Formats: sequence, structure tokens, C-alpha cells
Amino acid sequence: MKALTEAEISGLKHALETRKAMASGNWSRFFKLYRDAPLMTGALIEVFIDKLRLTALQKLSLAFMVTGLNLSFLQRTLAFDSAADATTFLRSVGCAVVDNKVTMNCKSLHAASKKVRRCTK
Repeated sequence: MKALTEAEISGLKHALETRKAMASGNWSRFFKLYRDAPLMTGALIEVFIDKLRLTALQKLSLAFMVTGLNLSFLQRTLAFDSAADATTFLRSVGCAVVDNKVTMNCKSLHAASKKVRRCTK
């Protein structure tokens, strides 16, 4: 069996950590790993990132139902490159963004989850 190089070992370790975070629903950890993805791993994750962002947003909407969420918090948490990207995504799934406050409607988030592209074999 071929010995793995240091780069291959770090890539494999990252993949296992990413899978563990995703399987356990640790979205904060998952998006941090997405931000720090080595080599082309980030490009692979981008295939299904919208679905995962929506799933994390659904969980956050339940936790912050009363207080609402700040746009900068969601931008950081869901690993968006800019506030404009976050705003575009949030509006596409039925959230209202006014004065950097995000208002979510659980029904529209559930409906949007059915529309977001899914990975197929």
C-alpha cells in the first residue's frame, strides 16, 4: 500500500472532520471547516452548500424566533463572502432583511428547502 503524503493526510483528516460535523448537525463547525477547506475541497462542498445553509437557517430560525437575527451574524455563521451574498440568499428563501435584521418565516423556509437543488447520483 502506498504511503500517504502530509498533504493527503491533512486532506483526509479535513474530510473526516467535515463529515462528522455535518452528520452531527454541528453547523458552526461545518461552516468553519468549509472556510478553511484545503486544496479543492471547498469546490466540492459548493455543490451542496445551499442545501446545508438552508438546513442550518431552519435550525437558527427556531432558536432565534423571538429575537430575530443580525445579518452580520448570519454572514459569518453560514460562511458567506459578503453581506450582499447573504442578503441575496436569504431573500431567495423567503426571509426579509431590513436594517441588517433578518426576519424569517418558518413556512417559507420549509417550502424553500424543497426547491433548493439536491445532489443526485
